[in-house]
Amino acid sequence: MTQLSDNAAQRLPLESLAPNLERFASNFQYRMKLLSDTRVHTDRLLATRYNVFDYIRPNENRLSDIIRDLLDPNGFHGQGDNFLREFITVTCAHPPTWTSCRLHRENTTSLIENHLRRIDVLIDFGKFGIAIENKPWAGDQEDQIGDYVKHLERRFAGRFVIVYLSASGSRPTSINAPAAQQLLRAKRLVLTAYPGHFRGWLMNCYKNCAAEKVRWFLLDFVAYIDATFALQTSVENNTDDDED
Repeated sequence: MTQLSDNAAQRLPLESLAPNLERFASNFQYRMKLLSDTRVHTDRLLATRYNVFDYIRPNENRLSDIIRDLLDPNGFHGQGDNFLREFITVTCAHPPTWTSCRLHRENTTSLIENHLRRIDVLIDFGKFGIAIENKPWAGDQEDQIGDYVKHLERRFAGRFVIVYLSASGSRPTSINAPAAQQLLRAKRLVLTAYPGHFRGWLMNCYKNCAAEKVRWFLLDFVAYIDATFALQTSVENNTDDDED
């Protein structure tokens, strides 16, 4: 009986479905109008669709500038080293002891033969360094991360972390797999996704930020990440590898 009923239902004329479709369409239109009317009133106070990133539409370099400025203890955000300490917590398995630091944009690899490479952001604690390679869209150049490792080895005597920031938390392609695996296991290479740990860092900064103007900027940054990188799949810091 059930099979006969199902078959009969499949043979129902489309006209019999019209009332249900009309009710659905009417209900949907009502809810959309309700949402629109509600937004008119809420946006007067919250401006939910207003985002500064819609105007600046940052490229890779502008994103690196923003990251560098947020990490700077002397930055105009006025929060001292709070953002930097949050970042260290997220990226460093063994946080360095430090009293001061210097931040550099496009720091050159002056200690190796290929001395014209530029590290996007370098946090220099004197005897320890955190290098951030920002790859939201572009791929690696040949041997790029391998050269960074050589330079940082010489600059910090092996005491460094490379934060590889990408859309999905993917591995760099410019260093051979065994070397990358070794760095990952030693926590000297950290894979970070914009919609993953990096977004989490921004939210922690937001929660611990005392300046309302900066808090709104951080929320705009998070909303920009959600809209731009939401469809990416994060594979942050996966050290499993068949090539071990």
